[in-house]
Amino acid sequence: MIRELELRLERVKGDLDRSVIDELESELEHRKAWIAPVHRIPVELLSMIFVEAIFIDWRLLFVIGAVCRFWRQSLLGTPQAWSFMLLGLMRDVSCIPSILSRSAPYPINISILSKADTYLVSLLETHVERVRCIITPPETFKITRQSFLHLTTLVLRSSSGAISTRNTRLLLDGRRFPQLRRLHCGFVFDSVQGLIWHKNNLPPIEELGLCTSRQHVATHVCQILAGQLRVLYLYFQQPYIASGDEPTKIEFPILTSLTIRYMRHRGQPQTQLFHGHTPMLYSYTQSAESLENNLHQDTGTVQRLTYLGVIDFRPFPRVRIVISEANDIVHLVDTLEKEPHVLPDLERVVCERISGIRARLTAFNQSYGRNIRVLREKPTVGLAAPLYTKWNPNAF
Repeated sequence: MIRELELRLERVKGDLDRSVIDELESELEHRKAWIAPVHRIPVELLSMIFVEAIFIDWRLLFVIGAVCRFWRQSLLGTPQAWSFMLLGLMRDVSCIPSILSRSAPYPINISILSKADTYLVSLLETHVERVRCIITPPETFKITRQSFLHLTTLVLRSSSGAISTRNTRLLLDGRRFPQLRRLHCGFVFDSVQGLIWHKNNLPPIEELGLCTSRQHVATHVCQILAGQLRVLYLYFQQPYIASGDEPTKIEFPILTSLTIRYMRHRGQPQTQLFHGHTPMLYSYTQSAESLENNLHQDTGTVQRLTYLGVIDFRPFPRVRIVISEANDIVHLVDTLEKEPHVLPDLERVVCERISGIRARLTAFNQSYGRNIRVLREKPTVGLAAPLYTKWNPNAF
């Protein structure tokens, strides 16, 4: 067919109007697209590629579907790809029923911005057995009698507020949440009286984000989950330990990433939250001002350090990457110039504004034979948890 069109075009080029020639050339290009290599890929393999791409970024579904008719048809026949959509972050909610239909029977992701999103709230109640990821204000979340069999990620977005249940303890009930691996719960545990949990029947939580103004809340929750946590975000607001009380010792055998944000009133004495032992810790983030000591002491294995405010660099002998804002990176450079042997493994410094810092570190490298590079990048310092709209909700 294509060869015939080419011969026909060559024969009649001198005799036809330009419009007819353009029409034949357009049809020829259209026919050539039929034999493009991408059309030789089996539909099953193409679906697998789509799933992997949309797993990384669910918004790619719209890009892939607009490439060509063949890709769009393949995508429509791949329900797993549609299951990665983050319902609630889409501008047009009228398309949600078709997405639910196309994604069946796979688990789904729901994001609720406020309790005014009544349609999404109702979806949360009617599709309990299919939900994989929930991002919602605490007051719209209800723990029903049904178990959340596929739920792996639960984010209660607001920093304050209680969930819509009489028993907040059910959040740590493995029978209700048998697959829950990522929990960011704001201040909801501050409303719990007594704080009696047992290590039996816990969800398999590996990542925890916890905000509290009650020091013993964080201590108790961390104690019962310490053996399974790999990532921990803690936001302490004006924590207080009564005079004479000793911080609790907690062992975190597999924790690799720790973020602590510490807020206190001026004049309030610094308190040690708890003594954590973290033999596997790789990444440490600290956000606090006017500290006498670092918030976490067992940092000998840390290789990636992010901080806001003043920090003591001496407990970080293996750090290779330091990330902070420009004003606080100046504190790092001052420390290096005064104590050149601090942070002997440091390779990279990351901050947004690097003009004066780069010149000083270049001079330091020349003086002491070091090779510390400066990268310009906006750091996400001071956050107690990630920006949920940029999360990959399918990571677990």
